[in-house]
Amino acid sequence: MPAVIQDYCQSAGLDTFVFYKPLGFGSTMWLVSGSYVWSGDSMVYVPPTVGVFNIAAIWNGNSVSFNLKLYDALPPHANFSATSGGGYIINDTVWMCSDSILIDPTVNSNDASYRSWTGPGGFNSTGLSVDITVPGTYYFERGNPCGITIDTFEVVLLPFVLPSFGPDTTFCNTAVSLTLDPGTGWSYSWNTGASMQSIVVDTAGTYVVNLSNFCMAGDVSIFVDYQSFPLPDLTYLESMSGMCADSVLTLDPNPGFIYDAYLWSNGFANATIDISGLTTGSGFYQVTITQGGACTATAQGLFNFFGEPMEPEICIVTVDSTLSKNKIVWTSDYEPPFGDPSNARIATYNIYKWAGGSVWTFLGNTPVNQEHTFIDMTSNPPAVSARYKITAVDSCGVESTKSFYHQTILLSVMAGGNPGEVPLIWTPYLDESGLFVVDQYDIYRGQQPYNLQYLTSTPFTSYNDIGVTGQKYYQIVVTKVGGCDPSVAGTKDLIMGSNSNITHNIITGVVDNPLDAILSIYPNPSSDGIFHIEGETSRVDVMDNLGRVLISSSDTSIIDLSTYVSGVYYARLLTKQGSTIKKLMIK
Repeated sequence: MPAVIQDYCQSAGLDTFVFYKPLGFGSTMWLVSGSYVWSGDSMVYVPPTVGVFNIAAIWNGNSVSFNLKLYDALPPHANFSATSGGGYIINDTVWMCSDSILIDPTVNSNDASYRSWTGPGGFNSTGLSVDITVPGTYYFERGNPCGITIDTFEVVLLPFVLPSFGPDTTFCNTAVSLTLDPGTGWSYSWNTGASMQSIVVDTAGTYVVNLSNFCMAGDVSIFVDYQSFPLPDLTYLESMSGMCADSVLTLDPNPGFIYDAYLWSNGFANATIDISGLTTGSGFYQVTITQGGACTATAQGLFNFFGEPMEPEICIVTVDSTLSKNKIVWTSDYEPPFGDPSNARIATYNIYKWAGGSVWTFLGNTPVNQEHTFIDMTSNPPAVSARYKITAVDSCGVESTKSFYHQTILLSVMAGGNPGEVPLIWTPYLDESGLFVVDQYDIYRGQQPYNLQYLTSTPFTSYNDIGVTGQKYYQIVVTKVGGCDPSVAGTKDLIMGSNSNITHNIITGVVDNPLDAILSIYPNPSSDGIFHIEGETSRVDVMDNLGRVLISSSDTSIIDLSTYVSGVYYARLLTKQGSTIKKLMIK
């Protein structure tokens, strides 16, 4: 007896089968599908019909069986259904509406002795139902001894999510030309009346297509806009040369046209902005405009303003010996060179004189093409020390900030307390910037004001000349290393320093000082060292006869020397109008 399934095709009529028991002793019983039919060493069997029959032999407690399968035709074609995953089967096409679909054939398992699935990408299976994820052609094969039946169907993946045309589209200064294509796998119905997959639009408007397939249906739309506008421009305002620092330029990217929105490189959102050398300065400016919500354009320009004139520096202030007037001296060091693209040429220099507090009075000006000096004809060097500042004015009329001040030296000669004694007291030379610091004052003396000789030097602002007989003239001189060259071309002789006024010794107190008429000190002499000042002062310095400062005070009307010994002292009184020196005596 065979030990496996036996398949036979009985398409031409039923066969007669003879079965023999396996070798062994004992009486044998034969059973067909569980029913006793025969006893003996062999059995002749004629099946009544096609089908499956279980043939069994039993002897001496042993049993052997197998199935006899008889077919009279090849397997019939299967019917297919989609049991899960979403999809439809129409004829030989499976419309898949998800990422996968489960296909279940409807068959009788007894019609075939085997089955197999094959498909794209090496797909194969012997199961009854299959899960399909890849579109393509699939084959379902079943066979038996009578033949093979193959069912074929096509799996088509349909879109199951509505597509998108993307965001609404705007054409900016270009003709509308847009292809709208929602993709394959749909039936199409456009609001233009078209029914093809894609259309080309050339006018602004809203476009809608109704999409439908076996999986779903819905509308997809897009708005197409067209904007026509003049492009912004700033280059028409550019200048090849620099503009004056105080000029104001209005940047307008398109005069006569207003855009929907503006954004300037300085963060402003106005339609126009004003720029100036004194406020915004030179530089690159850019504006981005927006029109219609989606159209943008950019314009840019480079604008050069001359800088504000550089603050000049006074080189020295001195007393002109010929005119006996204060002289202000500066150089051309801070003037921009010819053709400088960043700065306008200097035209003039303005000169200012201190009038007290924060007030500076304009005196006059000197053209740049003249010697860089100015004579203050209002000055009175023998009576008042003065402070000066200067500014530079360029060819545009823009004035620089004021320079640091310089202050002249005021020399006063006192009547000595002893015969042959001439006390000299002077105000220090001051440079507010701190660049020129005087560490030595040279004292000149002579019989005549035009013939003075060097006497001595001191770091102090006073000196007591002794052994003097007759009238003597004095002057204080300070020297500046390198000197000052006020010439335009740089060829003039250098001015090496600052001179004080020239004065001489006399029997009475301070000479030629109009402040003496409005300032007085009493009692003088004083028995207790207390002195009262009549008149308004801003500062009082008290020195001994060697020029050493003993007391310094501001805004006071009393000088207290009660702790000092009897003798001669000197008080320097400073006011808004200048300064004077008074001799004090304690009994």
